[in-house]
Amino acid sequence: MMPTPDVKNSKAYYMRQLWTYNLNVHNLKDGSGNMYMWHEGQANRGCQEIMSCLLKYIQILPSYIKHIKAFADNCGGQNKSHFTSKFWLYLIRNTGIETVTMHYFVPGHSYNECDQDFGHIEIKKKKHNRDMYDPDDWVNLVASTNRKFIVTKMKDEDFVDIDALNNVFTKKVKGIRKMQILKFKKSSTGILHYKYSVGDIEAFSQLSLRESNAGKLPAKLPSLQPTTAKPKLKPKKVKDLIELLQFVPPIHHPFYLELKNVATQPQAQAANHCDEEKELSEGDEVEDVDMYEMDDDE
Repeated sequence: MMPTPDVKNSKAYYMRQLWTYNLNVHNLKDGSGNMYMWHEGQANRGCQEIMSCLLKYIQILPSYIKHIKAFADNCGGQNKSHFTSKFWLYLIRNTGIETVTMHYFVPGHSYNECDQDFGHIEIKKKKHNRDMYDPDDWVNLVASTNRKFIVTKMKDEDFVDIDALNNVFTKKVKGIRKMQILKFKKSSTGILHYKYSVGDIEAFSQLSLRESNAGKLPAKLPSLQPTTAKPKLKPKKVKDLIELLQFVPPIHHPFYLELKNVATQPQAQAANHCDEEKELSEGDEVEDVDMYEMDDDE
């Protein structure tokens, strides 16, 4: 996570700052780091936000990509939950992707390409050695860190509501926390294929995630709609942010004043969605992705 205003003043050290989030989708095939960035006044950093970023990434994949093999840390809720499973089933149903295979790192053995990318950003920040006044400063710094970094600044309307999938798929996936590999196939509608180990000895087991009274699934599920709920900054944080403006150039003040206006208006609150627990044919393309790792350093 990246704080703003990040200024060289002792008073700022003790005050609440605004966090900017960065989700990295590292493509193992071409070495690109696809960074999706937003700030806490826009959205939370739970699985709904992560799935929204992944949806944007998958929408730009070439149409010949039919199979996705992805790796992520074993973070229950954010990376592995009934919500994330339903998202992949939705994706399989509504796009040309035929299979998605999720591999989860064994705890203690999770250092990966995403961590390397974040390390480069940290080195760039230390060399940069300048104050960071608003989230755009972080966006620009990340974009300038590596020519293979592709930065997407998330808009409010990019965050989708995944609650609608509860009408089609079950609300719980028993035992998901212990699963090490999850696989989703277009040929197996509503079925989660899973393994508790990473080796080849154990065969995949199956679990239906279809809601019993959902009826027959349509050829395509209704498109996920932008969420209307937004997180509300706490009054004490807003107060500190406004007080910190004395150390921030006036050109950046409107951004924080708008945050203050939004924070004082009644609005729907964003929900927290992280309370959890076919063979390839010759010529098929596989997109190897080291997926959705958040920069959680504070």
